[in-house]
Amino acid sequence: MWINSLEVASFSDWRAVTGQMSFRHALIREAVYETLLLEDRERLHGQVAQLLVRHFARLPESAPDLVAHHLIAAKRYDEAVVSLTAAGSLASARAAYQESASHSRMALGLLDKLEDSQRKTQLELQLLVQLGVAISATQGYTAPEGEAPNRRAREIVLDADPAQASSGVRALATYYFVRNEQAMADEMSTLGLNMARSSGRIDYVIEALTVRGYTDLYTGKLDAARSGLEQCLDLYREYDGARFDYPSVQDAGTAAWSVLGIACWLRGDSTGADQSVERAMAHVERLGRPFDIAYANCFIAQQLNVQRRFADALRHATACVEMSQEHGFATWLVCGLMQQAVAGASLAPSQAAVDGLRGAMAAYLGAGAQAAIPFFCWGLARGLRQLGDEAGARAALAQGLESAKATGETYLVAELLILCADLEPSDDAALAMLEQARQVAVEQGAAVLALRAALT
Repeated sequence: MWINSLEVASFSDWRAVTGQMSFRHALIREAVYETLLLEDRERLHGQVAQLLVRHFARLPESAPDLVAHHLIAAKRYDEAVVSLTAAGSLASARAAYQESASHSRMALGLLDKLEDSQRKTQLELQLLVQLGVAISATQGYTAPEGEAPNRRAREIVLDADPAQASSGVRALATYYFVRNEQAMADEMSTLGLNMARSSGRIDYVIEALTVRGYTDLYTGKLDAARSGLEQCLDLYREYDGARFDYPSVQDAGTAAWSVLGIACWLRGDSTGADQSVERAMAHVERLGRPFDIAYANCFIAQQLNVQRRFADALRHATACVEMSQEHGFATWLVCGLMQQAVAGASLAPSQAAVDGLRGAMAAYLGAGAQAAIPFFCWGLARGLRQLGDEAGARAALAQGLESAKATGETYLVAELLILCADLEPSDDAALAMLEQARQVAVEQGAAVLALRAALT
């Protein structure tokens, strides 16, 4: 009778598990509860937890949290931490980030009760990364609350077992990449690739190569970016990479195909750039995953905008926006809107397009994201110039160059300088800017931009 009563008291609305029995008043429940010996309480809480686990497939998404409540009361702390970690992961998957943060913090508070130090470290890393993602999603990437968990996670991964730390390193690399702290992103992506290779897991290697490719591209190491991304795709094809579960939301092949074209085009390989677009789209259509489709369309739009193929860029940006609106992909909706505005401002200059880009950039920056700001400043400057606002265009370019210098995102510095020269009234100053642009492009291996600077 007591086990049935306790079940009913905690889960009276879970009719499939507990039936229709319930206490008439919570105080009656408490009075009955207090009559139980401590050992009996722990045993019964453990039995309730086991009952719920057996029926987990039929329970609400909050089940891991409630299971954890009983496991804690039963002093089965290891299982409670695992259950709370699962609860945080489920909450994050449905974008309930405040709930995810709550579960993660509760689990972190129980870690000291675990006896296995290796197990404790593994769970701590997972929880810290989970908490960091939740804080970034709700408060932005620059939120002070996010510093401590990400700093602690970084301390752990430096000495962690490669097989256990791979997903944590990948998450940290992404965190620093989106914040546009490219030096830290570079450190984490290098560590992640080394760990992946040490682990002997080919899926880890494939994923780590995509992260490394992005950091190499954005920091202007174009040959390394192209080589790493092509190596990633070779392994993806050889080992049927679509069958793996990756620690990121998007498929690793999607990530690699989506930016390879930018590296190809900057290196002067327009054929390779076009093929990358075709293969990226064919790949995401085969996968049939809405997130991957939005992701690929957004990066393809960025490539086509840089290539000045604005009509094609607008088409892909619109596809990204529509998919993001349909499925609630907030990040890609903002990014797609910015790509739309860059293309639209160049195709048909208008104040509305410029204002739209500024508004989307403000939302993007407000979330603490900084990656690709030099590119968006370049697009804003083009739109302002076509509206006749040369002072505004110069200010946007100055912002882009300042961002590139502060963050290390340098792959479009030459393009920014070329447009600066175009707006410079002094011929001598303009020629100096063009020579600087040419030198930067040559150092990066950006043949297209070097040629453009020389011809201008």
